[in-house]
Amino acid sequence: MSQLPFFKYNNFFSHPVRLLIRESHAIFASIPRDETDDKTNYIAISRRYRSIIHECVENLQRAQNPAQNSSQIVTLKELEVIWNLCEILLLDINQTTTLISQLRSWIKMHFDELSKDLKDILRQLEAGSYRLTEDANEESYWNLVLLLVLKGETKKAIQLLSCHYQFQRNDQMQLVASMLDTMPLSSQYIVHEFATRWDTWSSWCQRERETGQFDSNPNLLYIVRLVSQDHTVYDELASKCDTWYHLMVAYLLYSDPCIRNTDLADLSRRMISIHKRNHPKFSHLRPDPSQFDEIIISAFEYDLMSVVARCCAYLDDNWWFVTHFVDLLHSCNRLSMHQITESDKLRETFLQDYASTLFDDELLWPLGVSYLDSCPNTGQHFMEILLTRVSLTTFDEAKANKIISIAKKRSLSNIPKAVCLIMARNWLRRTTRLSDESMKSSDKLQRRSTKEQLPSPIDLSNALYWAIKSGENSLITYISDQYIYYYCKSGTFPDKSIFDSLCRIPLENERLAFLTKYFEFKEISNESRDDASIEAGNLMRALLASKVYPKFFCKELLKDTKTLLQSKSQITFSPDQTLDLMRSVQEIGKESMAEDNSDLRKNLVRGMARSLIKPVSNEK
Repeated sequence: MSQLPFFKYNNFFSHPVRLLIRESHAIFASIPRDETDDKTNYIAISRRYRSIIHECVENLQRAQNPAQNSSQIVTLKELEVIWNLCEILLLDINQTTTLISQLRSWIKMHFDELSKDLKDILRQLEAGSYRLTEDANEESYWNLVLLLVLKGETKKAIQLLSCHYQFQRNDQMQLVASMLDTMPLSSQYIVHEFATRWDTWSSWCQRERETGQFDSNPNLLYIVRLVSQDHTVYDELASKCDTWYHLMVAYLLYSDPCIRNTDLADLSRRMISIHKRNHPKFSHLRPDPSQFDEIIISAFEYDLMSVVARCCAYLDDNWWFVTHFVDLLHSCNRLSMHQITESDKLRETFLQDYASTLFDDELLWPLGVSYLDSCPNTGQHFMEILLTRVSLTTFDEAKANKIISIAKKRSLSNIPKAVCLIMARNWLRRTTRLSDESMKSSDKLQRRSTKEQLPSPIDLSNALYWAIKSGENSLITYISDQYIYYYCKSGTFPDKSIFDSLCRIPLENERLAFLTKYFEFKEISNESRDDASIEAGNLMRALLASKVYPKFFCKELLKDTKTLLQSKSQITFSPDQTLDLMRSVQEIGKESMAEDNSDLRKNLVRGMARSLIKPVSNEK
């Protein structure tokens, strides 16, 4: 087996495997979860699963580089074989056909590996144009006859025998055709009648063999020995079968079609030994069952837990098979028949493990959410853990919003904040960090020369947006300070559009509220309407009195106050307001260690004088 995960090659899902994952999820989501629903055809659902496995194999084989997918193809083929056998033995308990009929169909479906020349013969046979002539090579012909008989396709074998150039004048060949034609079929009789008819038929075949009339034709003798229960023939025919289960089904078909006295697990081990001893492909190996063989044997033992445990250890499919098959058994209440304690927990464990593998993929992780939604006991807990593991890069905003939406619908209150914090920090990592040291060169001339050192306005704006969504006060304060640093360094705000939204919502963070009001002050200060100066003055007074400004910004606030009072001489405050403004300026001056503010103080004194001379009627 490949050491790479089955679903991934070089950590990427191929298109056929992605299609398998999506289609299997669609089937999973369509299964009714109502325990009272007894009309669902679970066998049809199982066959839908098998069909998408088969389709995935074909798509991988048609890929540009099928050799690259060889390990996945082998695994998928084995997975299809296991699923079909488990469907027969563990799911379809109300089967209307006999077990041997289903096993014969199983072999025909999965082990029809014929060489090109044999396929050509079959194609001509089905078209009615085949005829074996005297000068033809008979080896391929007899190989195909034996293979058809081994698989129980007696009608085709008879048709092929009749195409032999000696058939009309060879009594032994006609007798073999008669044996195959009169072989009782289990589907035609009730069990007891079939058993009687089959025993009678088998005894007749044995008597005809014992006459020795077939000894001169080894090819016919093989067939007669097979249908007359000569068990030694299987050693000789093992090389004709690609797998031991092909040989085993042939044994059941011609030795015990009612499977009355057969221990399937013991027979499996005997057939493995016979096949591996006599098949040239395996003759150099020990005749012991492989891990895959043990899974088949466990299925023949009707041991579901052994099948599940062995599949987990052997199949490199990220628990795809056990997840979907156990869920299907659970949906139709088959798990209880296998005496599995806490079957609900078993099902949920596999769903959670499989979902966790989907969460590792950029595109398939939403499917994992659906699987966890089907886990009523612990699904929400696992979802909370896995959602926090989803990789989020700086530009994964759509994915971040999707996670937040999923979390809110399921009342996972911690997830939205965590996602917003991740996104805010992702954007923040892309920005240049500004600090008090950078403020030492913040005069207008130096502002123009240091713009290359400023953070990206969009990055800083996005960081603030996600920080606000997270509600994390310390981060909002930090990024708000970065906004103010940016203004001090450049004389402009990084992004003005964000303030359009901030002005319409209540702001719980004091520094963000200060930033928003300061931006509003700067915008109003540049307006020419009559009452703009009064509104700007009141905003500045509120900003100074708030005491929530960062210390590094004190110098800028004093400059703005001085400029406002000098350029807008019509601004008049009441004596109390002017006194409060003077106190604020004094406190800011102490905190900022700014240069002499005597001009600003003189302007405030003049304002005090004006407010004492004439009444103030423009307060807000």
